[in-house]
Amino acid sequence: MFVLISAITISVGADDKMSKELTKLNNAVVRAKYPKKGAKDVAKAEAAAELVYKTHPEETGTAHYMLGEMYTLAESEEVANYPKAMQLLRQCLTEISEDNRFRSFAYYNIGYLYSKGKGITQNYDSAFVYFDKAQQKSKARITGYAKFLEAGLGVSRDPIAAMKAYAEGIQAGSQFLYMCYTPIIYALDHLKKGDLDRESYDKFLRYTVEIDFGDKEVAIKNLRESAAAGYLPAQAELGTTLYDGSYGTQDKEEGLRMLKLAADAGYAPACHNYATYNFQHEVNDKPGGMFKGKKLQQEMAPYYQKAADQGFAPSEYAVGNTYVNGLTGVVDVAKGYRYLALAEKHGYTDATLLKNQVSIDASVKSAIDAEVGKEPTLKDYIAKLGDEYSKMPQLAELSNPADEGTSAEEGALDADFYQSQYNRYARRVERELKTDNPRKDMIESTLQKMKDIVKQANAKGFNISRSTVEDTKL
Repeated sequence: MFVLISAITISVGADDKMSKELTKLNNAVVRAKYPKKGAKDVAKAEAAAELVYKTHPEETGTAHYMLGEMYTLAESEEVANYPKAMQLLRQCLTEISEDNRFRSFAYYNIGYLYSKGKGITQNYDSAFVYFDKAQQKSKARITGYAKFLEAGLGVSRDPIAAMKAYAEGIQAGSQFLYMCYTPIIYALDHLKKGDLDRESYDKFLRYTVEIDFGDKEVAIKNLRESAAAGYLPAQAELGTTLYDGSYGTQDKEEGLRMLKLAADAGYAPACHNYATYNFQHEVNDKPGGMFKGKKLQQEMAPYYQKAADQGFAPSEYAVGNTYVNGLTGVVDVAKGYRYLALAEKHGYTDATLLKNQVSIDASVKSAIDAEVGKEPTLKDYIAKLGDEYSKMPQLAELSNPADEGTSAEEGALDADFYQSQYNRYARRVERELKTDNPRKDMIESTLQKMKDIVKQANAKGFNISRSTVEDTKL
């Protein structure tokens, strides 16, 4: 499924060192976030927090985060309290250290509140700033940052930077992001070929924005229209959401039909999900399905193989598992080990455990490891694609009109407007300078836009706080 941005919730494991009082608060917060909870559940959580303040003042910042999370994520309107959530999340940032893991969670949730306009005026510019802070602390929380880059919310639209960000998240262990960068590659590839259906692509992108930050009905309408027009990422997403009933409507048969359309057209995520869900449906939902396992594995294997041949790591893992364990009746340990090694090389960390359990001749293993070692890592692959796509003149077609060439006359004529526009471009340059291969043309054009905004602001009598990136020499 396409990954949706939502507020981040923490899970506290046995290895986390917390006092028993803080553990009780965590448990109270978890319960209070469930549906149909109310004032008494809030009171229990707040009482647990008071006990933490008294007995373990060093955990006060963490306690404030937990309460802030509760007020942000509560499914019950009686518990949700967005102004209080914002207050507590900001407060916790003044109380915990820079290396405290809760900082990234707090930054992300503040970004979420800004993006949704909950407890504060909706402000995509501020939301992006906090999503950026979150990913700087932990790449596992890079989703909001990448999504804003892709859609051009609070920052100049930059699908290449978004694609690279999703890859960083995958390498940090967020394997659900495999379904996120592939649609970007699809769009850029077809833009390069000159056959991108811009209307369908824009509808799909609007779906990804509306489902997170806007109107759910508008989101689904755009997704359906994009899928009906034959846009493969939309067909794959719609098929997946229909199969699992993500947005309230479940229709497994229609979901599988839609997935098969995109899979037969060769779209890797659709191939993978169709093979996975069709197998589950036939085995779990139909009479006698449990006796058809091997036959169904054989039927679905070509779909996994089609996606694996495109370097889609989840499918590489599936193919490797199939050969190693003989799921289709054919055991080929060497071939299975190779696909597992490829999946691992491409960032799929689940492959590592199974790969290390494979019993294989040492010389064969050494030869395969040497061969796979020559393959590019996910980071290298995405960087190469980024360099290739960044040279396309067609890339300008995907620019966000709200960011590119915006004049002061089109916005609110106040200092905040000019400063916001200037800051967006400054962040874009800062971000590009951190990459391995900064795009010189893009940096130069963006720096010029920053200078133009300053001139516009000064002509209206407003002063702009200037960024040191203006001094960049290339």
